[in-house]
Amino acid sequence: MSRKAFLTAVLVFVALVCVSALAQDPMHDPKWSREVKFASAVRAGSVVMPVGEYRIKHEMEAQKHIMVFTRVGKWDKYRVECNMQRMPEKALASEQFVKPIAGGEQELVALTFKGEDIKHVF
Repeated sequence: MSRKAFLTAVLVFVALVCVSALAQDPMHDPKWSREVKFASAVRAGSVVMPVGEYRIKHEMEAQKHIMVFTRVGKWDKYRVECNMQRMPEKALASEQFVKPIAGGEQELVALTFKGEDIKHVF
């Protein structure tokens, strides 16, 4: 096998491995969306989201992971940067992790979704 053919084969193999890895990650699926309901207003980063139901989509801006919260039945959109942390096992249930902060507000610390092994940390 010539050197050029060998390099081409290696590059094709690497490309297939990368595509396969992305296909297994639900965050890179353009159809990925989840729903969440906040019983009280929550702060995530510098954004305060009022009580309500939200549809969540995931976007990338360069190397930043952005969660876009859209209020169901409203035009309100909230963009929040998040860090994704791989969990050792898939979540058995969807969970909201909140902590009380000054002024009686709640801070949204993280979200997990049933069946996924990724924790979204704000």
